[in-house]
Amino acid sequence: MIKVKKNNMKSTIEFNLDEQEDVERYKRVNKADDMAFAIWDITHNTKKSLHYSMDGKEIDKHEAIDLVFDEIFAILNRHHIDIDELTN
Repeated sequence: MIKVKKNNMKSTIEFNLDEQEDVERYKRVNKADDMAFAIWDITHNTKKSLHYSMDGKEIDKHEAIDLVFDEIFAILNRHHIDIDELTN
């Protein structure tokens, strides 16, 4: 169970790390900045990056989908985000 304490302009979040569910929440909270920067990177840079890497190439829709997901996974990697660790 997560406890949130508010005092003036400060907040403290406590996790019971003996409980697996809280361990998972703790990991997600600790990766919040990395996830936010990865989302920013995906929304602001992925389209430009893919346009540049595909310039002059003809590819089918399956290859295009693979390129998009490869780029997303590369961004997640650069930001040290392991989706499996954060969702299991």
